[in-house]
Amino acid sequence: MIIKVLILNTNLLFKNIFKVNIFYIKMSKYIVVSGSLSGLGKGTTCACLARSLKQLTDNTVQIIKIDPYLNVNASHMNPFEHGEVFVLEDGTETDLDLGTYERFLDIDLTYENSITSGQVFLDILNSERKGEYNGKTVQLVPHFTDKVLEKIFKIKSDVVIIELGGTVGDNESYIFTEALRQLRIKVGKENFCGIHISYLPILEEMKTKTTQHSVRKLREIGYEPDFIVCRCKKEMKNETKTKISNTCGISVNNVIDMHDQKDIFDVSQMLFNQNFPQNIIKYFRLPADFSLFTSIKPIININDNIDICIVGKYTNSCNAYLSLENSLIFAGWKNQVNVNIIWMDSENIDENKLHDVKAIIVPGGFGSGRISGKLRAIQIARQNKIPFLGICFGMQLAVIEYFKNVICIEGNSTEIEPDTKIPLFYSNQDLILGNKKIILEKDSSAYEYYKSEEINERHRHRYVFNNYYKNLLDGMKITGSSNFAEIIEIPGQWFMGVQFHPEFKSRPNKVHPLFDNLIFKAK
Repeated sequence: MIIKVLILNTNLLFKNIFKVNIFYIKMSKYIVVSGSLSGLGKGTTCACLARSLKQLTDNTVQIIKIDPYLNVNASHMNPFEHGEVFVLEDGTETDLDLGTYERFLDIDLTYENSITSGQVFLDILNSERKGEYNGKTVQLVPHFTDKVLEKIFKIKSDVVIIELGGTVGDNESYIFTEALRQLRIKVGKENFCGIHISYLPILEEMKTKTTQHSVRKLREIGYEPDFIVCRCKKEMKNETKTKISNTCGISVNNVIDMHDQKDIFDVSQMLFNQNFPQNIIKYFRLPADFSLFTSIKPIININDNIDICIVGKYTNSCNAYLSLENSLIFAGWKNQVNVNIIWMDSENIDENKLHDVKAIIVPGGFGSGRISGKLRAIQIARQNKIPFLGICFGMQLAVIEYFKNVICIEGNSTEIEPDTKIPLFYSNQDLILGNKKIILEKDSSAYEYYKSEEINERHRHRYVFNNYYKNLLDGMKITGSSNFAEIIEIPGQWFMGVQFHPEFKSRPNKVHPLFDNLIFKAK
């Protein structure tokens, strides 16, 4: 006789004994990461922790980013202030942290992985206008908090990590903290882990008061962290850890030192060395094999250095081209060279330096500003056969430069010059977002690099090439197309422009073929 048993508690481990078949519903484990300040590395912590949990346990892991700002998404946010807008496969324009999540976890995220105040309010107001609240007074509690929990529970995964952006205690984040407090009650403490990241300033010595105050602020609303991650300039002393443990009421083993590293790819190893992911796994009583851990950064013998110049509009913002920077780093790992990125503001280019670099990249950037420097950089790359990659707007400028200086036709984009008589690029009206299928010409470098006739890439642009001028492209070829030109090349040299954003799909273990071949050619 076979007995079927339904088990709701996943903390108990059962074995198939005496021919008893056991079926159980897994309760997801929820990890919430909050911070005492913005910019402390909450996104990096979430990404490193997610990757370690995925490696060490036989569990699926997903991440949600909560942004308390009133924007519905990141589409209209200034790259100088907020860094790049990262585009997901489904076209969602998100915070750059979701790009970090995708690269560390090697998964494609969706609209459901991003929650903003604006998004929640929009959903609530649309429902209210449709009469879906049946005449009730719509309030922050319970309607806003319920909507947040509804969005969280839509994510189906064994482990769900939730990053609460912004600063604990701010007015804009308070309602999300309340929702997460309710989450802890609903799923039970055994299925919930709170991680708080706090900054330790150094005056004459490392100070802990900021950490104590931010933890007290959490406690005031009934939310208490289980782990405290301390961001600091240098390694913490044991007495500092002990002080935080005593004043904040958590085990000293759960006080984690996250001092400055050379780059974020060293952080996961540092956290593992302190048993951070191991202790969380033990906290949830998850079966695991700690020997499976590997750092995201490969151990390779790099002797060569190459200079790659990025000529762009937002080069003064450290995160405006984060995905592009990471893509070049990953390609360097694969080709066993250290990629030294030279950031050059397109408003003030150094032509002598451009002649000395191994490759030139002109990335995307909306608007008509700072064009002349980009055009000159493209001309230098083309004339001197320096490997060149133009991305999105960079591809459009490569075509415009070629028409001007090779074909001797003064064409332009209507984005730059609305009244141009030769509109090489024109507005498609709607913003083209997300994944799109592209067909490659077999007799092309693109086909050689991708090794496929059909590819899929992520887009974020409104202007497209005007096919009326296609036959004038003497010496420049369109080698990739959808319902508009996607890839241009100049045969005989590494010169390529792409309308899409390859940097959004490049990962440490899956280097995008364009960056892989660019660095291979440049080294």
